[in-house]
Amino acid sequence: MKSHAMTTDFKQRYLSEFEVVATSNLEGKSIIGAELISLGGRELRSVRRHGIKLAYSPDLTLQGGDKLTFACSSPHVVK
Repeated sequence: MKSHAMTTDFKQRYLSEFEVVATSNLEGKSIIGAELISLGGRELRSVRRHGIKLAYSPDLTLQGGDKLTFACSSPHVVK
């Protein structure tokens, strides 16, 4: 019988939520146009509008008040 050493590599993920301000340069841009697909180790996980989670699409146009949730590992947490 062979014995296998077992290693576990747990990577803690952190979530951050940001709101699109109505007068910001993000309003009216698509997710891809705003370059929010991948931000150096941060990943866009969801977009909520008026409390409703929207179906993800790179072409989704952002509106003021949208809440964007990003996930990242500990080295990418902004202090």
